[in-house]
Amino acid sequence: MRRALLLVLVAAVGCGGVNKADLVGKWEGKISLSDLALDQAVATAKVSSGGMDISKEQIIQIIETSGSSLTLNEDDTYTMAFGPSSYSGKWDLRGSTISLTVEKVNGVDPIEIAKTMKVDTTIAQKTKAPWILTLANDAKKLTGSEPNDDGTTVEFTRK
Repeated sequence: MRRALLLVLVAAVGCGGVNKADLVGKWEGKISLSDLALDQAVATAKVSSGGMDISKEQIIQIIETSGSSLTLNEDDTYTMAFGPSSYSGKWDLRGSTISLTVEKVNGVDPIEIAKTMKVDTTIAQKTKAPWILTLANDAKKLTGSEPNDDGTTVEFTRK
């Protein structure tokens, strides 16, 4: 009898996972940029603004003011935004791990842009590396880090 009860409990616990449908919707985020990421953001902002200087503090303020979010859609697509930057692509759930495959950054495929501009696609390929997020046991928080391991971390909570 005890053995049968134990098997029932093990089966019940083993079947209790999170379904993709449980995760669909909007998540509110927080990003902690590494020094390397901040340096890259400052350089990118300078180029895109035609040479205007911008500080790390201004970058942080822009991101904090604009906010960060993740939207997981029923059709396995997602959008993720950090301040003025956005990522989109496909998402997948395996156990307690969510993988975000990056297809577009700010609405464009970074590899295609690099090819069009006839520049090395190495950096663009790194931009498309998948983000890996870990789901908390209560399924209300996602945490992860920037895929190229620059020290940037992200945390999303259910809205």
